[in-house]
Order: sequence, then structure tokens, then C-alpha cells
Amino acid sequence: MAFKTTKENQVTIRTLTDKFAFKNEAAIARIAINYTLQLDKKFDAKEFEDLDSDGKEYRVETLAGTTVNPTIFKSLFSQHYGRLLSENEFNRLLKLHLNFGLNKIYSDLTDKSRGKFSHIDYLISIIKNGLNFVSDSSTYLGPPTTHSINVTEFQGKVSLNIGRDQKGNNVLLELNNLDHFDSRHIAVAGMIGSGKTQFVLDLLYQFRNQSANALNFIYIDYKGEGHSDRLQKFLSAAACEYVDISAGAFDFNPLSYISMSNERTRNFNIRSFVDAVAAIDANITIKRKNILTSVISKCFDSAKDGLHPTLFDVFEELKAYYEEREMDPDTLFAVVEQLSIDVFKPKVVSGAKKLYNKSLYLNLPSAVSDTLRQLCVFAILNYLNTEFTSSNDVEPDENRIVPIRYVIAIDEAHVYLKNKNASKVLENMLRLIRSKGVVVILLTQGVEDYKQKNFDFSSQIKIPVCLNIRNKDYGLIEHFLGTPKTKSSLEKAIQNLEQGKGLINIKEPLLLEPSQFWRTISK
Repeated sequence: MAFKTTKENQVTIRTLTDKFAFKNEAAIARIAINYTLQLDKKFDAKEFEDLDSDGKEYRVETLAGTTVNPTIFKSLFSQHYGRLLSENEFNRLLKLHLNFGLNKIYSDLTDKSRGKFSHIDYLISIIKNGLNFVSDSSTYLGPPTTHSINVTEFQGKVSLNIGRDQKGNNVLLELNNLDHFDSRHIAVAGMIGSGKTQFVLDLLYQFRNQSANALNFIYIDYKGEGHSDRLQKFLSAAACEYVDISAGAFDFNPLSYISMSNERTRNFNIRSFVDAVAAIDANITIKRKNILTSVISKCFDSAKDGLHPTLFDVFEELKAYYEEREMDPDTLFAVVEQLSIDVFKPKVVSGAKKLYNKSLYLNLPSAVSDTLRQLCVFAILNYLNTEFTSSNDVEPDENRIVPIRYVIAIDEAHVYLKNKNASKVLENMLRLIRSKGVVVILLTQGVEDYKQKNFDFSSQIKIPVCLNIRNKDYGLIEHFLGTPKTKSSLEKAIQNLEQGKGLINIKEPLLLEPSQFWRTISK
């Protein structure tokens, strides 16, 4: 199989071959053809008639290279066009792709030259983009190197008052005492009206109060039922900032954790962000994930003055990518656009301050779509997870008290636990972040939410609290709270579990009146 290039193409091939100092002309022709596939260009074979054949003749075997079977080259084109191509059709399309690719490369180098070696940078960028497209997104790159992060370590004892027993005595848990708990994660189950929100607000207030506001937290209110006026007492008492994404974009850059100095770590970070986004929206295919990875990488490669690109920068680059390839806006386009404008501010004002160096109440009202709310949450969780898991472990003191750095409280966690892809992010967080001094508090409406087909989240929780729930099945509650010394003791406690009551099984089943922030603050 052979064809002749156009007269103009032959001149371009010679010019580019000399510029790159290639040993033979087939190299730049091969790059040009493959670049068009990377750009997702498609042609109609009829356009072949518009091209002359006054250039040099090339055999397909030559263009494919000595290490690639021409049949594989043709198969790539058939896959690209979604149908089996005839020999004649393949030859015509090959010439069309070569023509476009050569003109594109020549035009870019002519219009965008910025120095003596800019053509080398240009070629490297094409190769890097191509590697992104053939890389398996699940490839393990290894963990990023650990480093110290600028966050307060509260090294004192945290003794949480979770309520009063039937005798009126306070039930205290020494949360960060290794002799009591080897994990500090807390799970709360309670139906609507059980008091679980006020219970968790009270715990957060205690974290702040006992640490003299040194310990920060983020409370993610997925239902968006919080209102700054109604929450004023809590916001004031906990010295907490209130953020409502329906009232304006969040002044935060979720890409600010991505390494600017270490390329290996940066690639790992970018993939983790892309995976978190794709976990929420199943319409983002592997191909679209690779596009997003490539676009974000390009933004970081061109970043100036050590400043992190924002999602708005990524969207602008993505928009240019789509326009250049004449691609119609799709799910990926819409998701990045909404995240970059409606959820996170295009230009971050408080970029110097890390998210975990202040306390936040994040309100996500139902007026915002489920997809956007979940994307917002996972962009933030991915940021926090990466920041803390790449930091050094906390070390207990001589009294086995473990320092605490941060608290993450997630309301309506069942929304994510039931999502197979999204739940993986939470699973990794629970597994990896506990040695970093981070406490995770999950809130759901039932104990059954924690045991999913793919993972039993209760296995990572050492402090489960069961408030009043609809399904009081003994087996489900026992699995959540843990096996009691005697079955009858737990059965009796379950029978008395009603509105305004809670149940724990740290040493033995204990019925209690759970702490409520409204009650604490009124004293």
C-alpha cells in the first residue's frame, strides 16, 4: 500500500525533518498522523479528491515504522472511525490525516515559537499528552513522598462528653488515648428528628472548646438545612465560618494540593483529582478522564510564578481543547464549567490560607443539583485526603495520647457509601488518614448504611453511636455496635431505644441521653 503526499506537504516534511534533526522523513510524518488521532480529528474520505499527489510516495509500512505491523496501524484507524475500513478508504484517510497533522504542527511552531528550543518543548508536550491517553488511569504510581504540613497539632487529651446515662452521669470518651481507642473515627446513625445533627454539632463544639479553638473542622451539610441565622449560636461558639454554595462560589482552589515541584507526585495528584470527579459522574468515560488529565497537566506545565492553576484555568484550557478539535460540549465540559464558576471561585482570594487552618460549616442546599453537590464534596475530601495522607504520621506521647490535627464531619454520608465508585474514596480516607491525626465523623439515617456489598465501613469505626432509627433489627445493630458480652443486654437496650435516646457498646451496651448542642449552649 502506498500513496503520494501533496507538493506542499513534501516541503513541510523536509522543513520539519531538518528542524527536529530526524534521521529520516518518515518520523515527522508518523508523528503528524498520530497527532491527529490524539486530536480526535475525523475526515470524510471524499475530501481526498481536493488534495494533489505531486509530492513524495510513501508506503504505509514505512509510515508505520519497523516495529509496528501496518495491520495494527490500520486497526487504529478503524477503531478511530468506529468501522472496518477498506484498503482504499484507509489510504485516503491516511493522506488526509497526514496533511492536517503536518499543517497543524508547522502552523503551531510558526505561530507559537518562543525561543530556540520551543520546538522541542512542543514535541515533548505532544508525547506527554499521548502517554496520558494510553495510560491506565488505575496505574499505581506509588505514594507521594511525605512532608510536614502547616497545621496545628493539639497534643492535649480530648475527652468527649457524648451524653448522660440513666443515672444522670456524663459518659466521657478519651478519644485520643491509645489505651482506649486505636482509631478515632466516629459513626452516628439516626433517623430524621433523632437529634444526630445537634449531637455532632456538640461534639465539634467540644473539640473547639477543649483545644481553645486550636483544633479546626469542616462540617459538610449535604441536605443544606443549615441557615446562618439559625446556626448563629453554633457559628459564634465554635468560631466557625459559614459557606453556602448556593449564595456564591466557594473561595477555595481544590487543585491547590497538587505538587508544583515534583513531577511524579504531581501526576499522582492529578490522577487522584480526576478519579474523584469521575467517581461521582459515571458519564465521564476513561477517554474523557484522559482528556481532563491531559488538560490539567498542561495547565500545571504552563503555570507561572509558582501559582496553582484554578479550575477556571482548567476550564478555559478544556474549552480551547474542545474548540480546536471541533468537539461538542458534553458531560465533562458541563461538569468542569459548573465547578469552575458556580461552585468554586474562578479567582481565589484566600489562596494563601489552607482549608484545614480554619473551621468551616459547608452548606449544600438541595437547590444545587445532586451531582454538583457531590462533586463539590469529593473535590474537598480529595484535597484533604491527599494533604494529610502525604504528611508525616502523628506520634503519641509518653502517656499514649495521640495528637489530633483536624476533624471532618460528613452529614448524609449514605449518599456516598451507597455509590460504588464514590465510596472507594471514603474507604481510602478512613483507612489511611487515621494515623495522620484526623478524626472522621460520618452521619447516616440507619446502621445498615455502613455495611455495603463492596466494603464494611463499620470495620474502620471504633466509636459507633446508634440514636433512634427506623430499622431496629438486632443483627444489623449488633454488627454496627459490636458483639456484646451478653445478647440479652443489647436486646434490652434496643427495646428502650426511642426518641431522645442513644445506644453505644464500648465496654457493654449503654443507653444514654445524647449530648445536644442546643442544650449545652443554653446552660
